[in-house]
Amino acid sequence: SYLKVINSKFRNNHANIGGAIYQNGVTVLNVTNSVFENNIANHTAGAIYAECKAAIEGGLINYRFVNLVVDYCNFTGNKALEIVGGAIATDYYAPVIVTNSKFESNYANASGGAIFTNDRESILKVNNTKFIENSAEYGGAIHSLSEIDVHYSEFIRNNATFDGGAILEGVNITVIMYSNFTNNTA
Repeated sequence: SYLKVINSKFRNNHANIGGAIYQNGVTVLNVTNSVFENNIANHTAGAIYAECKAAIEGGLINYRFVNLVVDYCNFTGNKALEIVGGAIATDYYAPVIVTNSKFESNYANASGGAIFTNDRESILKVNNTKFIENSAEYGGAIHSLSEIDVHYSEFIRNNATFDGGAILEGVNITVIMYSNFTNNTA
């Protein structure tokens, strides 16, 4: 299945998980040219939560992988009040591609002020994206347990209380090229 969000605005929404969008079982979630502003999750993912769905089929567990693609989107002032992913959080088996976007003033109480990914077998790809003044205890802009690949991006004044002012990664497979990091703190 496929969910496509184009030219949309999500403002001032509130949920326990996924303040604006909670995706469960869609194999591709494609979000283009959209705005996510001041959305709040009590628990996880202020704006978008992408979760893999497991189903028992033919006596086997079949994981329906999720691909989250975000292009030309703005995420501003989104919050995860208890756990992770001020703007975006993903569960297992969820590769994430973020291009031409901006994350500003997003907050997660624990990890990933802008983005949190939770899968050692997946990848987070970021290209031509700005992260400005996002905050969390760990990973002011990004906390990823996935492989990270960042190109042509900017990280400005992001803050983590403990570790990873801009990025905290947990896999030891990180590629960062042609990117700028300015005044990030931990």
